[in-house]
Amino acid sequence: MARPIADTDGRGVGRGPTWHCYCEWLFRQQSPEMEANEPCHDLGDNLRAAKRFLAEQGAGVPDFAQDRFVLLGLNACDPVPPHEEPPLQFGHVYHFMQGADGNQFLGDGFSDPESWGRWTEGKRAFVFFSLPTAPLTSVTISIEAKSLSPATGGEQRVEISANGQPCGLLIVTESQPRTAVTCPAGSLLGKSNMLRFAIAHPTRPIDIGLNADHRLLGLGLINMTLTPMEKP
Repeated sequence: MARPIADTDGRGVGRGPTWHCYCEWLFRQQSPEMEANEPCHDLGDNLRAAKRFLAEQGAGVPDFAQDRFVLLGLNACDPVPPHEEPPLQFGHVYHFMQGADGNQFLGDGFSDPESWGRWTEGKRAFVFFSLPTAPLTSVTISIEAKSLSPATGGEQRVEISANGQPCGLLIVTESQPRTAVTCPAGSLLGKSNMLRFAIAHPTRPIDIGLNADHRLLGLGLINMTLTPMEKP
């Protein structure tokens, strides 16, 4: 797991939050394949959970630089670099059907991929990615999506935030599957970024007589494109 603690350097000068990542030493009893020192487990899930929590508390999303990590374990852990989010290319249309390139960015809150894309499942869903440098202008997030809601026309409303900063409201209906919001300049960072999708009315298909599906669905993400605004 990963947790922030207060730390100081060798001179006793405060260095702010340091992320200590605890290695998971796996025992394989009565197994000929057991090794005395298993490698550290992938920290990606822990770091994404930390980013979600801090953003929800208004603390923003920290930069998990390698020099801010201390690896601890029951035995000597092999040094490993911190988890890095997959790089996102501006202007590229990312799709979310099974096997598509957009699935690498999706975190908690998304259901399994289907032949057309992926549903959000629950009240919140998260997208994680990295950028080589922080954009100097605002960035437009354009999506094509399905909607599921008891409202007329299946209208679903989704609040988007980037690293804890509000970007705007997406409104998707059965007749209007394409929409966009603009994240303000400074909301997206170099390296790690997190988008939060807050679903206004997640709905179970069984409750509206659609089918026997008990999942809380809201936005069916088909594709997404991020485009920086040109400087005036």
